[in-house]
Amino acid sequence: MADHKSGQAPALSVKNWKLWLDWLLKTAGPRIYLVVMLTGAFGLRCSEALALKREDICLGGDVPKVRITGETTGARKSPGDVYVRKQHIKLMRDHMNNGITVERQQGHKHGKGKKRQICKKDTFHVPLSGYIFKARKNSKVGHLHYHAVYDHIVKQAPKFYKHLRASGEE
Repeated sequence: MADHKSGQAPALSVKNWKLWLDWLLKTAGPRIYLVVMLTGAFGLRCSEALALKREDICLGGDVPKVRITGETTGARKSPGDVYVRKQHIKLMRDHMNNGITVERQQGHKHGKGKKRQICKKDTFHVPLSGYIFKARKNSKVGHLHYHAVYDHIVKQAPKFYKHLRASGEE
């Protein structure tokens, strides 16, 4: 990978995409991981993934699909059904039914070592109804905003590229 300027991200190989998802899971947490995984697995825009409701994901029918309703501003560009490929059904069912759990290292004032880090178990359970990525209590919209994800991506991407270069994976 060549040096990048901020802006459009370069396309990743399948191997590096899996490494990127794993990196995000461990650094940004399971909620951000799931948003990015949905964009890559189903070709959704970030705003479409964030506007998904539990009811929009149908994995039990004859044809498993994700419905983009177009109800919210971010999902109006291309409403319709996105079909779930066989390779994603098992993973999606697991995430929907059991949630996503990861142990992450985080900086904390009571942490150990020079970096003062603690090990934290972080779990995200997909709600049984309503928006999958709920916003804070007093938010104007019911779902998480695009910038919540964008800020994590902008922060983590350079660290990930540095990690790839150091490990010789690029």
